[in-house]
Amino acid sequence: MCVPATLKVILSQYKINLDVEDIAKDLEIEIPKEFAKHYPNLTINKNNQFYQPINKKEFSINNFFKKNKISLTMKRYYLTDPIKIQTLIIDKIKNNYIAICYDFPTTINKDAKWGHVALVTKISKNKIELLNPYICNKDQKYTISIDLIAKAIKKHTKRKMAGVWIFEKDN
Repeated sequence: MCVPATLKVILSQYKINLDVEDIAKDLEIEIPKEFAKHYPNLTINKNNQFYQPINKKEFSINNFFKKNKISLTMKRYYLTDPIKIQTLIIDKIKNNYIAICYDFPTTINKDAKWGHVALVTKISKNKIELLNPYICNKDQKYTISIDLIAKAIKKHTKRKMAGVWIFEKDN
């Protein structure tokens, strides 16, 4: 539920108050059975895992914005070079919201594979501070090296929407 939670945080900055469950429903996100108590209106995935088809045009984040008449555009940059990631974020962070889609277990040295999205709140020489928006718990901030996030982006793959997501206000 990291995608709808991230979108909720961004939208709230523009005084748009949408519920995480409504965002997830619009994006056709399916959930594991254990999450049904928190999100009773979402479809339970037949393989009992999260399914987020945001890489399909009809369920894309930009289609969600258009459908809901929200004047934002999400641009994804699939970058795996730490210097290019850092340069892009430094260039865009002042006027935009930025999220990163990556393989979470890579960032904590676990041998597993699952995607995650978190908001960039700060960038320094070799580190990025991320905000992990939770729904059932408190938000959590953590700092990660740009080299490690580059590795995690590469592992999650372009096909799975990995990369740096820049959210820009439409003119």
